[in-house]
Amino acid sequence: MITPSFSIEQSEGFLTFHIRAPYTKVSDAEIFVEDSEFRFYSKPYFLRLSLPGNLSEDGREEASYDADKGEFNVRIPKETEGEHFADLDMLSTLLAPINHQVKKPLIEVLDCQTNSSTPDAEDEWLDFDWQVEQNTVSDDTILPSDSCYGFANKVSSSVRNIHTELSEITDIKDPESISFNERSNARTLQELKDFDEEHYLADLYESEAIGCLLKFQPDWFGMNRVNIPNGEVTEAATSLVSNRTFTEEEKVQLVQLPHKEHLLTQTEKVTLVFGLIDIIFGYSYNHRTTEGENTVESAWLIRKLSPTLSWFDTHTSLKDCVTASVRRSLVYPFHRNFALSNQVLQDVIQILCLGKVAILKCLLQIQTLFSRSDPHFILNDLYITDYCIWIQYCDEQMIQSIRNGLEELKIEKCDLDLELDELEEAADLVLQEDQSSDVNGEPDTSNNTISDEQDTVNDKSLVQEMNKMKLSCS
Repeated sequence: MITPSFSIEQSEGFLTFHIRAPYTKVSDAEIFVEDSEFRFYSKPYFLRLSLPGNLSEDGREEASYDADKGEFNVRIPKETEGEHFADLDMLSTLLAPINHQVKKPLIEVLDCQTNSSTPDAEDEWLDFDWQVEQNTVSDDTILPSDSCYGFANKVSSSVRNIHTELSEITDIKDPESISFNERSNARTLQELKDFDEEHYLADLYESEAIGCLLKFQPDWFGMNRVNIPNGEVTEAATSLVSNRTFTEEEKVQLVQLPHKEHLLTQTEKVTLVFGLIDIIFGYSYNHRTTEGENTVESAWLIRKLSPTLSWFDTHTSLKDCVTASVRRSLVYPFHRNFALSNQVLQDVIQILCLGKVAILKCLLQIQTLFSRSDPHFILNDLYITDYCIWIQYCDEQMIQSIRNGLEELKIEKCDLDLELDELEEAADLVLQEDQSSDVNGEPDTSNNTISDEQDTVNDKSLVQEMNKMKLSCS
């Protein structure tokens, strides 16, 4: 059977199902409704949906077929008029069977303090402190072969036969022989080693190119917190995104996602949130620096800026997550500018403001980019596909909590451990000396000095002089 592409609209009293099923015999179509279950069959198409509320068969049902579009339009009344059916655009959750059983692990650790007073899912994130650092497992308590990776660090022994492909898309050589703490330390040391002072200074003084990128208005511009009164994710704001929601290609992607849920602990959920942030940061950086037009390097750029995807890393705090992402944006891409990185972070916050739909659209675009870039498709299997499923089940309250945590977080240059302040101070001193020598009428050395700020930072002798001055300042 073929699962058709579909979408659902709702009004105060009705749900309208738009089901694309071309080249089928309309007279043989069958529609079944019982409580929250909706079924459609018209050979070779079959669709079964589990809805968040009940429907009613009271004689007001309507169905029609648009031959031009090859689309069935089915209108079914709600059992309770005025009831709002949430997440009707999360197609994967609707396709899950009603009695879908979550596959439980062989061993599940229960919190001994758990009791009947456990807060509701919506309340557990209200006062969650995203700045608190988590303690990762000590290296002494695990064996190297026990090191995991992938979504929620639940994958192991999956890449032993693809080390050649893996080396092309990750910076970690053998993830199964290195622990979480070792990955983080190795990643940080590699970033500090790869930092290019000349490149950073060149972009610092090249204001024209960076200025254009800062002025770029991404797709989500204007659909930010201004549209969300009191910082709350309202139905009006959600519908604003829904009106510009999934394309037909994205709907096909959602239908093709596997039907599964994830049994996660609170710690695993927080780890996933941190991974989501650095992945969306990479996506936002690519979107802004390419001005919305993906390139052949887009898959590489998103992966490279994300510590989760490039190092299979696990962050211990929100600040650690953001700091790593910003630092990598000053080390690896073509444009390396601190103001640009801060603007990308604001883009991430705006995407979170728009809720699950906007986040899911970003993840689906990443999935498409990776699937078309060999061998990046491996990262879809390890991370992105599961993220596409998981985010559909996430509570909006959690997403709002993440956004609040990011808004409260301030990243300074000194947090990046790249000595940017000292480097810029040394560069300014060199520029001042050159300007002073020109004013004092010293001999013309135009062949060896600077005609503009861009040439200053690219001149090797001046960079060496700045390094000496930086050492003397420290």
